[in-house]
Amino acid sequence: MTQSEIIENLRTFSPGEDGDWTAFIELLDKLWATKKPQKAYSALFDLLIKFEDDYMECQWGIIHGMEHFGDYEFELLATLSKKPVDMTITMLSRIINGGEHTLAEVKIETILEGILQRADVSEGLKDFSRDCMTRLNAL
Repeated sequence: MTQSEIIENLRTFSPGEDGDWTAFIELLDKLWATKKPQKAYSALFDLLIKFEDDYMECQWGIIHGMEHFGDYEFELLATLSKKPVDMTITMLSRIINGGEHTLAEVKIETILEGILQRADVSEGLKDFSRDCMTRLNAL
């Protein structure tokens, strides 16, 4: 399977009514095996948004893979601008924990302020964002 086919399959993936994520895990394994998965990051972030309310057993696999291969910062910023969800704010939180003050050349404080001003962000995610801001300001 080519990387383009993997990406297309990720873009159209659905676990089905039985909630089986096995096919997704296999796609993710194939993607990581390419050693250059960056072209698929947009599709992976879209899945984190699409299934934000579902337990995706492989969410941490997505995050760990992106952190391992790197170059995800601009896609993360775009996703946080489009629709922040728990796992994307978690990624931002991990960046803060690493001592960073910027993401893709944008101040993290500015990103968090933007999230806090959004009407489409739940109070739970706003609380998480406030916690991130507190930790950021303590650096």
